[in-house]
Amino acid sequence: MSHLFFRSLQRNKQYIVFITVFFCSCGTVRNLQAYDTRHFGGAQKYSSLQNPEDFLIPMPTGGIVGLALGLSQISAVYSLALADTSLSALGDVVVSPVIAWKIARQKQRLFSLGVIEAAKSGNHERVISLLKKGASINVQDDLGCTALIATVHQYDMTKLLVTHGANLNMKDLSDNTALMIAAKEGYTENVSFLVMQGANIDMQDKSGDSALTMASAKGHKKIVDVLLAATTSIRHHNKALYVAAKNGYIDIVKVLLQAKMDVNFSVKDKYTPLMIATEKGHYDIVKLLIKAGANVNQRNIYQNTALERAITFEQHEIADALRRAGGHQ
Repeated sequence: MSHLFFRSLQRNKQYIVFITVFFCSCGTVRNLQAYDTRHFGGAQKYSSLQNPEDFLIPMPTGGIVGLALGLSQISAVYSLALADTSLSALGDVVVSPVIAWKIARQKQRLFSLGVIEAAKSGNHERVISLLKKGASINVQDDLGCTALIATVHQYDMTKLLVTHGANLNMKDLSDNTALMIAAKEGYTENVSFLVMQGANIDMQDKSGDSALTMASAKGHKKIVDVLLAATTSIRHHNKALYVAAKNGYIDIVKVLLQAKMDVNFSVKDKYTPLMIATEKGHYDIVKLLIKAGANVNQRNIYQNTALERAITFEQHEIADALRRAGGHQ
């Protein structure tokens, strides 16, 4: 088969694309028109490309339609994979064979990435169809997201993916699991489901934050209750008390103290929940922490006590409470 060349319009400049060419049947191209096509000079424009200013005009030759594609326009391949296209790569000039070889090796991955795209759009039937055809349910995109991570806000899709074997504990490039994201964003039903299915509650991201810590930082009390009831290792979550105290979520502070979380746990710079609650002016939380046994004279790396922080931040009422509890500078 001879090479085909296609005109590409980019920022109003016209040139010939001498890169990898993907071939698909005319029928498949007609199917692709349902995604989002526009017209430019009588030719169809594919707006599925990552850069909306970059688009390619396919030119049919002998019953075959070719789509010229560069690596920067990889989302066009996702669309082809979603349309069940049988992809093959041809290249010319010096660099093209390398590009063709790389993408040919990624064929199964590109096909599997269709699961993520279908899941994002809430297309249950499409997800099931791709999985039956051999797509991987745990494939990760360029951000490390799996279909489960990308759609954890969709309860029904979460159930579908888990039922079909999605790995509950995979992490994206930010070190987040699906459970962490659901906890952080407040999806209580999804958190409960993932916990029941065996998601690891004690996993932490690069900052040492667990799902419980994330929920506590955002004030998601119901999620905190779910995670507390399920965890068997409270020591993995001591930072939760710090962030709840910092942000003034007194109801969460109460349940975390009831769960016997370490009231004197310190984070970076050896700041304790008492110190941060003092700085933020959360008087009622300070009283709770003192009652729970917080060390009022514990020092941070700057050798400051909670009382010194209260004086510095002009938290006079809190300073008086700390003095009554035996605090000193």
